[in-house]
Amino acid sequence: MQDCLPLIFINLDVQSLLNCALVSHMFNKATHHDTIWIKFLSRDFADYDSVQVQMDTPFKTYTACHQITKFHKSSGNCAQTINETWLLRKWEHFSVMTSECPFPKIMPNLPNIRSITLAMHGFETIPSFIFCLEHLQKINLAQNNLGALPKNITQLTNLKSINLQDNNFDTVPVEICSLTNLESLTMSGNKCAGVSEKITNLCHLQKLYLCGNVLQTMPSCICLMSNLVVLSMCNNMIQTVPDEIWRLNNLKTLILSHNRINILPDSICRLTGLQTLKLDNNQLQCLPDNIGDLATLSVLSIDNNKLQSIPHSIGKLTNLKGLQIANNGLKILPKSIIKLVRLSFIDINLRSVSYTGPV
Repeated sequence: MQDCLPLIFINLDVQSLLNCALVSHMFNKATHHDTIWIKFLSRDFADYDSVQVQMDTPFKTYTACHQITKFHKSSGNCAQTINETWLLRKWEHFSVMTSECPFPKIMPNLPNIRSITLAMHGFETIPSFIFCLEHLQKINLAQNNLGALPKNITQLTNLKSINLQDNNFDTVPVEICSLTNLESLTMSGNKCAGVSEKITNLCHLQKLYLCGNVLQTMPSCICLMSNLVVLSMCNNMIQTVPDEIWRLNNLKTLILSHNRINILPDSICRLTGLQTLKLDNNQLQCLPDNIGDLATLSVLSIDNNKLQSIPHSIGKLTNLKGLQIANNGLKILPKSIIKLVRLSFIDINLRSVSYTGPV
């Protein structure tokens, strides 16, 4: 088509060409107005049972609507867009990163919402309309100014994931402990100094993120949460790891980097399903002799500690693919390390290192 246009235009008189240019300009201007695209969206998606749309403006994303899966508004005033398009009632995912959105008016029209992101709004309390979303399964309230949760958050009985990262909590809210269907809890980047023992009520919790708080110990109650698969508590002030950690028998990822841990309990080696263990940037002086019992371990990060030696049993970690042991002042490594045939990444300070012990 583009190849034919010059042939057509070259046969037009000047006035006809100017008229074409004017029409083209007017068409271009009209199609940059959101209203026309809202009407197209309403028409084309009127019969869909579960419309899920993501857009900065309807104009920008209309041509890709059939591949779009979420509604997302990153900036600007979306009040007109939302109020004029009735099909929002069918959407299941909603993300708004602007404080200009008239939430109380919008939310009654979104009864089927499963996932909502309301990050970076400066909220000091959770907006009340949230508690009307009875089907809500995932909520992201990161980077607000929340310091407490209202009791009626327990109404969200279907909630499976809640992200409260980078707020002002000084403890894990007790109210969360009533959300017994919760599978993922993110409380990183707060000021939590403790964890309520009621957290054990979260019997389905699989992922717990408590990085960047002010915890001085790993609460022993966490060790009773046997369904945990991921536990991340890096960047705290933790000095000790409880002996009961062996109870986390489903744990696959344990991240305790950037703490003040100087010794590990031998019981940590009973986590036989562990795949990732990160203990870098602590004050460890030794590792448990039976570290080799972690047979499924694929990543071991113990760099930037005070280790003087590595146990010979490390050679039993035959599934290990990544090993970081630099900046420990190590002068001797066990010969058994040559058995780690699956290693694809290793970080060791090789200067002045010798090898000792049996292979």
